[in-house]
Amino acid sequence: MAASRAELAFECSAGSRRRDCALRHFRLSPQQIFFVQRGFRGLIMMGIKRAALAAMAAFTIAGSAQAALVEYVQNGGFENLSLINSGTWGAAGSSVAAGNYQIGDLSDQGAILGGTGGVTPTGWSTSGYNFVFQANTADSAATGALTNFSGGTGPDDRFSLNGPGQAVNPVNNGFVGESPAGGAFLVMDSNLVDTSGIGNLTLPISQQLTGLTAGNMYKVSFYWAAAQQYGFTGETFEGFRVGLGDSVIPTNSGPNEQFDDTEANIENLPACSFCRDTGFVVNPDQGFTDWQKVDFYFTASNSTQVLSFLATGGPQGQPPFSLLDGISVTDAPEPATWAMMLIGFGAVGGALRRRGGKLLPTQRPALAA
Repeated sequence: MAASRAELAFECSAGSRRRDCALRHFRLSPQQIFFVQRGFRGLIMMGIKRAALAAMAAFTIAGSAQAALVEYVQNGGFENLSLINSGTWGAAGSSVAAGNYQIGDLSDQGAILGGTGGVTPTGWSTSGYNFVFQANTADSAATGALTNFSGGTGPDDRFSLNGPGQAVNPVNNGFVGESPAGGAFLVMDSNLVDTSGIGNLTLPISQQLTGLTAGNMYKVSFYWAAAQQYGFTGETFEGFRVGLGDSVIPTNSGPNEQFDDTEANIENLPACSFCRDTGFVVNPDQGFTDWQKVDFYFTASNSTQVLSFLATGGPQGQPPFSLLDGISVTDAPEPATWAMMLIGFGAVGGALRRRGGKLLPTQRPALAA
C-alpha cells in the first residue's frame, strides 16, 4: 500500500536525509535509492576531477611563465667590478680583480694608493661611502677596504664590520658574511654627512633598466641585513628605500643638510612617489641582524626606468650600515594567470565542500534475496 503524505512527513522528520525523503515521493525502493545516490556521487567526483585538472593546468601555466621570466638587472650580486675612470689601474671599463673596495669616483682605493681609477660594480652607478665585499671577509680588518678617511694602507686604515672574524676585539654577534644569494655584497652607510664641504656621502646606488613595458607590473627582490662598523659601539637602526621610476631616489646634496646626529636620514628626504621603504630594524650595540628577503612590486611608467637603493637609518655617530645583495627584477605574474589559478582552486574547494556537506558516506543497503 502506498504511503500517505502523513507517513512520508513522519519518515522525513525522523532523521532521513532530504534527498532520500524526496526520492521516496517517486516510490523508489531502498535498492533503487542506493543506485541513484551512487550516480550522484559519480557526477560530483567527475566535477572534482575536472576542477583538479583545471588547477593543475593553472599551475603548469604559472610554472611555464616563471621559467620564462626575463631578468632585467645586470650584476645583481655585485660579483663583477670595473673601473669607471682611466688612471693608474688601467682604462675605464676594464675589470678589477675580486677584492674589497670603497666604490665610486669620489673616493676609492685608487685615491688612497695615488691612482685615479674609480671602482664600481659593473652596471651600477654610485658614489659616497659605499663598499663592496667578497664573501666572508667583511668582519676582518686584515681584509677590509681602504677608505678616503685614512691616510695609510694598514689594518687600521681599512673599513670592516663588527663580527667574530676580527683578530682584535671579536664580537660574537652572529655575523653571516654572505647573503643567501652568496658571493659578494654591498655595504652602504645610511647616515653620513661630510663636514669638509664635499656634501652628503649617503647616496644611492642605481642602474638603468631597459626593455620594460609601460603599465606592466614588475617584482623587485633583494636580500638585506644590518651591521655596524668595526671599532664603533651603540645601538643603531637600519633600512632601505627602493625606487623604480624615471629618476634616482632624490636626496639632499648639501653638507650637514640632510640630518643630524640623532635622527634617521629618511626623516628629511624629499618625497618620492615611486619609492618603497623596508622600514627599520633595531641593531643592538656592535650587533648584526640576519639577512632577510624582500619583494616589492612596481608599475613601470616607461620602457626605461631607474632602479635605485638608498640606505636609511641612524643615528649618525655609531655609524649604521645596511647590507645589500641578490637584486632581481622580473615580470610580475600576469592577471590572467592569477585568475586561472584562483578559478582552479575555487572549483576544487567548491566541489570538496559540496561533497563533504551533502554526500556523506552511506551504507550499502542489503539487496533483496
